[in-house]
Amino acid sequence: MAHLDFLGATGTVTGSKYLLTANGQRILIDCGLYQGPKVWREQNLLPLPFAPADLNAIVLTHAHLDHTGYLPRLVADGFTGPVYCTAGTADLLHILLPDSAHLMEEAADYKSRHGDEAKTPLYGAEDARQALKRLHSTPFHLPFAIAPGVQGYYRRAGHILGAATLELRITEGAAETILVASGDLGRAGMYLLAAPEPVYHADALLIESTYGNRRHAITDPESELAALIDEMLTDSAVMVIPAFAVGRTQELLAVLKKLEDRGRIPAMPIYVDSPMAIEATEMLARHADDLSPQAQAHLREGDSPIACRLLSLSRTKAESIALNAIKGPAIIISASGMANAGRTLHHLRKHLPDPRAIICFCGFQADGTLGRTLADGAAEVRIFGHAVPVRAKIRMIGSLSAHADQDELVAWARQFKLPPAIHIVHGEDDARAELARLLQEAGMPASIPTLGSRVELPMRPIGGAGPTTGSRRRVAREAAAAPVIAAAWAQIAAAPPLPPVRLTIGVMGSADDESPEAVKVQARLLGRAIAQSGCTTLTGACPGLPHAAILGAKDAGGLTVGISPALSRAEHVGRYKSPSDGYDILVYTGSGLMGREVTNIRSSDIIVIAGGRSGTLGEFAIAYDEGKLIGILTGTGGLADQIDTVIAICNKDTGARLIYDDDPERLVTRLLKANADFVAATPAGPVTAGCG
Repeated sequence: MAHLDFLGATGTVTGSKYLLTANGQRILIDCGLYQGPKVWREQNLLPLPFAPADLNAIVLTHAHLDHTGYLPRLVADGFTGPVYCTAGTADLLHILLPDSAHLMEEAADYKSRHGDEAKTPLYGAEDARQALKRLHSTPFHLPFAIAPGVQGYYRRAGHILGAATLELRITEGAAETILVASGDLGRAGMYLLAAPEPVYHADALLIESTYGNRRHAITDPESELAALIDEMLTDSAVMVIPAFAVGRTQELLAVLKKLEDRGRIPAMPIYVDSPMAIEATEMLARHADDLSPQAQAHLREGDSPIACRLLSLSRTKAESIALNAIKGPAIIISASGMANAGRTLHHLRKHLPDPRAIICFCGFQADGTLGRTLADGAAEVRIFGHAVPVRAKIRMIGSLSAHADQDELVAWARQFKLPPAIHIVHGEDDARAELARLLQEAGMPASIPTLGSRVELPMRPIGGAGPTTGSRRRVAREAAAAPVIAAAWAQIAAAPPLPPVRLTIGVMGSADDESPEAVKVQARLLGRAIAQSGCTTLTGACPGLPHAAILGAKDAGGLTVGISPALSRAEHVGRYKSPSDGYDILVYTGSGLMGREVTNIRSSDIIVIAGGRSGTLGEFAIAYDEGKLIGILTGTGGLADQIDTVIAICNKDTGARLIYDDDPERLVTRLLKANADFVAATPAGPVTAGCG
C-alpha cells in the first residue's frame, strides 16, 4: 500500500524531505538541507533510511535550500534519477546550488586550517554541477509522469519565483489516491508574485506551518516601510535590511519602487549587496507568468517593477567593502534574511553599535539564528567572534512575509471540497500544534508527524467517490441523502433521450489587431458558418481573429465559449488585455497561456487555424500530435499559410487529418463531412457526435 515517510521538517522549518513509496517506486518530495543552529545542521550528516541509488525520482516544490540543498549530496551518494521542478525553480537552482557548494567548501577549508583535522564538505562544486544535470523543467498546469502509477501536477504557490504546490495522483492496482504537498504558501495581494492557487481535491495533504501560530500585522508593508524611512531620513541614518536573496529582496524593491512612484518617499541610495539576490532579480522578466498582474503591467510598459531610481548593485567584494564608507540616509539590503551568514553580517557589525541606525527584519527568524536573537532584544551579540553592542533600533515588518499566516493557511485548506487527511509539517512544534487546533475547529482534523514516522495513504476504488476520510457527520448526511439521490436517478432514467451533443469547433489564430481587414472579415464569416452549422464556437478568449470568429458566431445566434488563461474577469481584462464581449460562456482557468492552449485543443472536436503566430503554433502542435481533425483557413497569413512547412519539419504521421480551404463556409462544411465519415467508419466511435 502507498505510504509516506517523514524524513525532515517535522518540528523545524528546514530539512524538508518526504519519501513516497507506491507501486514499488520511491519518490522523494523535496530534498532540503537542515539550516540554522548547529544541532539542526548536524542532521545533514546523519544517514538517510534509504540508499540514494534506490530512489526513482525527486520532485521539488521550490528552490530554497531548505527544500533543495541536500540534492547534490544525494547525487554524490549515487542518485541518478530525474529531478522534477518548475522552470523558475530550475533557473534559481543554477544560482543556489553552486553557491551552497562554494560556501561548504570554504567552511570546510577554514575548519581544516584552524582545527585539529581535515574537514570534508557535505558536497562540493562538482556535486552541484552533476545535480543540475538531473533537473527536468516542468510547466505549471500540465500533468507529468513521474513513475509508473504516479503523475504530478504543479500549481503556483506564490512564495518565490517558480514556487509550486504539488499534486500527486497515485494509482495502485484498482485503487487510487491524491496526495497534495502545499510547499511553502505565499500570500494574496503581494506586490511582485501572483497569489497562491487553490486546490480543491485531495485524499491526503501535507501543509506547511511556518506561521501556524501567528497572524501577520494588518498594516500594509508600504505604510510600515515608509514610516521607518521617515525615521531614517530624520536622523540621516543607514537602514540595514537583512533579506533572503531569493524572493524577499525582490519584493522589498517592488515596495520601495511603488513608494517612490507615488511620491511617498524621495529617491535615495538603495544598495543591494548580494550577488545571488542580483542574479535572482535579473530572472524576473524570464518568468513573467509567475508575477502579479501589477508587476506584469510594468513589464508590458517596458518598465521594471523593481527599478528604484538610485538603485546600486554590489556584485564584487570590493563594492561590498566600499559600503562601509557610505553616509545616511541610505538603505542596504543584504543576505541572509536570518543574519546567520553572508555579507549582511559585515553590515550588522558596523551599524549595530550606532544608535541612529535601523536594522529592519522582514521575514521569519528561526530559533538559534542571529536574527531571532536580535528580534528578541539582545543587548549584545557576537559576530565573527567579536562582541558587538546592540544600540541600533531593531524593527520588524511582519506584513511583508512571503509565508501565509495561520488564518491564510486555514483559509487555503478550507478550499478543499472534502476534508483530506492533513499532516502538518514545516513548522516549529508550537506552530504546528496551534495550526492543528485551528484546523480541528474548522472541521479538518490534522496529525503532527514526528521525524521518521510513517503514514499509510488513504486509497479508494478508481473512479470512486473520495476522499475516504470524511467526517462522521458527512457520512451520516450522505446516508440520509441516499434515498433522495436514488429517486433522482430513477427520474433521470425515465426521461426522454437527450439531443445529440453539439460539436465544438475551436478557432485558433492571431491574437492581435494587426491582421488586414479582409482577413478579419474571413474570420467573422468563419464564426458565422460554425454557428449556422449548429456547432459551438470555442476560442482562447483572446483578441484578434479568434474574437472576430466569436462575433461572427453571435451574428448567427450561435453558442460561444472562451477559455481564458486568467483567474478572474479582472485579470482577464487587465493583465491579458482580452475582450469579454460576445461570449455565452467565459471560463477562467487561471492556467496561464500554456495551460490555456492545452485546454483549447482538448475541449474542441475540430480545430480551425486562421493566421497565427507562436501561440497558435503551440496549439497546432498539440492538435497535430493528438490526431485531431484540423481545418486550415488559407489566405489568412501567418501560420495558416506555412502549415506544410511545419508538417514537413515534424516528419511524422500522427493520424491528424488536415483540410485546406480559403472559403470559411466551405471549410466548415468539409470539416463536418470529414468528421461524420470518420465517426461512421470507426467501429467504437463516439455515439454523441453531431450538431444540435
